[in-house]
Amino acid sequence: MFSLFNETKSQGPITNSTRSFFTRKTIQRTYNFLVRFDLSDNLQDRYELFEYHAVSVELPNYDFKKEEYRIGPFVKNFPVLDHNGFEFTIKFEEDDIGTISNFIDRMTRRNIKPDGYYNTLYNTVLNNIVVEVTRNDGVRVCSYIFKNCFMLKASTATYSYEASEKISYDITFNADHILKDYGKAHNVPDYTPSIIQEAEQGNINTELQ
Repeated sequence: MFSLFNETKSQGPITNSTRSFFTRKTIQRTYNFLVRFDLSDNLQDRYELFEYHAVSVELPNYDFKKEEYRIGPFVKNFPVLDHNGFEFTIKFEEDDIGTISNFIDRMTRRNIKPDGYYNTLYNTVLNNIVVEVTRNDGVRVCSYIFKNCFMLKASTATYSYEASEKISYDITFNADHILKDYGKAHNVPDYTPSIIQEAEQGNINTELQ
């Protein structure tokens, strides 16, 4: 019997490093996420938004641009932050009571009043929009917390007798900044597949026949 993770030895046609690659490699799926909304604020709005209303979300990162410093024939490049706030888009599926349409109307009235006056920023923003990324077993990988969000734009809905597609809206928000909170997936002992644990404990016969 040999150790499955002895990278310096080869057992038959498959090296241990190759075997380790295929047994340790994991893949994050695009559907392992939930979107939650902090809708408790001074206006006491209550939107009946649930996790299942949000079907996709874009997670932005900081952008940088390149600047250069020249000394004669020599050029030194270095990164400079190119950031004007975070814009991100969430796709919502409409339900049969018009929840998302109502949400868009309320967010519009948060930005500008019916009489044409703008609201203060304090009355415009949503406190938090939280995107929680998980593993297949439900263990949290990371939470993206978008702070001080307001709506920038929303797509239009198309109703037609010529199709049977579902109604969805792409809503773009702006956030001042993002907080990232990494979860238990980075330190729980069962992150490696169970077959690896059993092999390390000697419960699986890895001896080539």
